[in-house]
Amino acid sequence: MSQRYGSAPKQANLCAKRPVFCFHCKRVYLSRAKRPVCSKCGSSRVINYSVVSENIDALQNKGHVEEITKILQNQEVRQLKLERALELQKSSVEELSNKLKSSFTVAPKKVKPGDYPGPLVLSRDEFDKQMSESGQKRQSHLKGFQSYKEKYPTSNG
Repeated sequence: MSQRYGSAPKQANLCAKRPVFCFHCKRVYLSRAKRPVCSKCGSSRVINYSVVSENIDALQNKGHVEEITKILQNQEVRQLKLERALELQKSSVEELSNKLKSSFTVAPKKVKPGDYPGPLVLSRDEFDKQMSESGQKRQSHLKGFQSYKEKYPTSNG
């Protein structure tokens, strides 16, 4: 029995508390029993922590290294996917810009102030033709307004 209940352990059984390691749940706890049992999982597969402390640290470091390598591999995969997506997007943008460049016509050069492009010479036929075309455009535009007046008459008259 323990000292709490009034009976002290025999001197032969009295030993100092020592850290022990449970192989099942990987827990380190203090025990003074000769054959300790894990209080968390009930496993009797325990050993003095001082015996395995270096190995446990190495295993934990190895576990950390494995986790880090997995994270780095995942990051590398994400980076490769991102680069591929950017390359595809870049190529599609280049294709679109090439299509747009080919569809645009070159605008005529603008005359800078002070530059004289020369006299504009129109023959009488060309002048009459341009005037009749502009008159026809004007008449069609006015007819469009007339049709709106017929569709939507106003009350003002």
